[in-house]
Amino acid sequence: METKNSQSKQKIKHKKHLNYLYIEAFFKQLIKAIICALIIIGITILFTGAEIVEYVICQQDSFITFLNNIQGFLEISIAIYSAVISIFATAKTTVTEKLSKNNSHISFIVTISVGFIANIIAVYLNVLVTSFGANGILILAAMILTLISICYMIIFLAALIKIFALCVENSAKEAQEEEAKYNSIQTTLEKIERKLK
Repeated sequence: METKNSQSKQKIKHKKHLNYLYIEAFFKQLIKAIICALIIIGITILFTGAEIVEYVICQQDSFITFLNNIQGFLEISIAIYSAVISIFATAKTTVTEKLSKNNSHISFIVTISVGFIANIIAVYLNVLVTSFGANGILILAAMILTLISICYMIIFLAALIKIFALCVENSAKEAQEEEAKYNSIQTTLEKIERKLK
C-alpha cells in the first residue's frame, strides 16, 4: 500500500515538474518573441526614423495589400501547426519516446504553441486591418506580428527537419537491428539443421 502511495506521489511530483518546465519554456519563448519584436521595431526606427508611423499612414494601401496577401500564408501555417500537433499527439513512436525521455519535446511543443498563438493573433489583426482599415500603429503592429509569425514558422520547420533526421536515423538503426536478429536466427537455424543431419 505504501509503495502505491509513494509511486502516486512521485507521479504527481513528476507532473508538477513537467508543468514547471512547460511554463518556464513557454515564458522563455514569449520573451524571445518580445525581444524579436523589439529588435524589428528598433531596426525599423533606426533605418526610417520616428516618421515610420506617418509613412505607414501615407502608404496605408500598400501595407494593407501586403497584409492581405500574407494572410493566406498565415492561415496555411495555422493548418500546418494543427496537423503536426495532431500527428504527434496520436503517434507513439520510438522517436517521440526518445524526445520525451530527455525532455526535448518541451521546447518543440512550446515553439509550436507560441508560433500558433502568434499566427492566430496576426491573422486576427490582419483581418481587422484589411477589413476595416486602421491607423498606422495598428498596421505596424500587424506587420511586426506577421514577421514574428514567419520567424516562428522557420524555427518550427527547422525543428521538424531535426525530428525528421532523428526518424531517419532511428529507422536505420531499427533496420540494422532487425537484420542482425534475422542473421542470428538464420545462423542458429543452420547450426540446428547441421546437427540434425
